[in-house]
Amino acid sequence: MTSVLWGTEMSDYVNIPPYTHKLYMYLYLQWKEDENLNAFVNVHNETTDRYLDEIRKLNIPNYKTKNGKFLDYVAKNLYGISRKPLLNAQTIVEMGINIDDPNTISPNDAKILSNSFRHEITDIEFKKIIEWNVYREDGFHFTIPWLKRRLYRFLSYNSGDMDMNSISIVAENRKITIMLLNDLQKSPYRELLKGVLLNKTINLPFMFEFELEDIVNV
Repeated sequence: MTSVLWGTEMSDYVNIPPYTHKLYMYLYLQWKEDENLNAFVNVHNETTDRYLDEIRKLNIPNYKTKNGKFLDYVAKNLYGISRKPLLNAQTIVEMGINIDDPNTISPNDAKILSNSFRHEITDIEFKKIIEWNVYREDGFHFTIPWLKRRLYRFLSYNSGDMDMNSISIVAENRKITIMLLNDLQKSPYRELLKGVLLNKTINLPFMFEFELEDIVNV
């Protein structure tokens, strides 16, 4: 079937030209005069053509046109990516004297407060994650411009004109802090970005710690 070039937008493959290479069954010369065998071969070839056309119309490599279970199937079997919920759990320990109000916790005692949530990934969000992990036009070398392009594409509806000044990257030791500026602060995928960074759902160098920090009123 049609091959997909990795550095090209998936939208280019919505209208795939017809598949013209025919792998037909044929009869050996000594059976050419047999009407029954000829009829069987013709029906077989018509059926295989129909199956091939149906498979081609599915356009399986284009995950952007898939939804639900079909999207999960394509992501898992073509790209090796599974849809997993985003989990976050925070544990806060309160202890000591003069920290809490009177009669809420005994001196030299401790209280553990837990806060956790589970977010199920929607189809649109899952496509964002797949795009981050399979998009190859940016190259394979991790740099600050590489990270900014990935972030802008993830946070935006399109990647036409990227405003690299809308993303600030601060690297200190092995911690990389990401700050969103201008319109990117209002991106509907901002919380999703926090979740995938925390859960390490998107491909990033494992030796660094990534954190999203918003700047308000800048």
